[in-house]
Amino acid sequence: MVSWIFVLFAALWRARLIPRVLAVAGLVTCALQVTGVPLRALLGYPVVMEMAMPLGPAYAGLGLWLIVKGFGERRGALDRTKLTFDRHPCR
Repeated sequence: MVSWIFVLFAALWRARLIPRVLAVAGLVTCALQVTGVPLRALLGYPVVMEMAMPLGPAYAGLGLWLIVKGFGERRGALDRTKLTFDRHPCR
C-alpha cells in the first residue's frame, strides 16, 4: 500500500499541486516506512515500527491541506470557457 502512496506524493510533487515541502515530506516518510517495515522483514531483520510512524502525520498533513486549500492552480491550465463541443459527434 505504501508504494501507491509514494506514487501519489510523487505525482503531486511533479504536478506541483501541493507545496513542495509537503510532497517531499510524504516521499521521505514513505521511504522510511518501506525500509523500516517490509524490507527489513523480507531480509530477515527485526521490524522497526517506529520508522512507519511518520507516515501518519504525512497523511494528516496532506488531508488537511486538501480540505483547507485544495489543489493549487497550475500555470497554463486548460480554460474550460473556451472549449467548444460538437452537438452531434456521430456526424
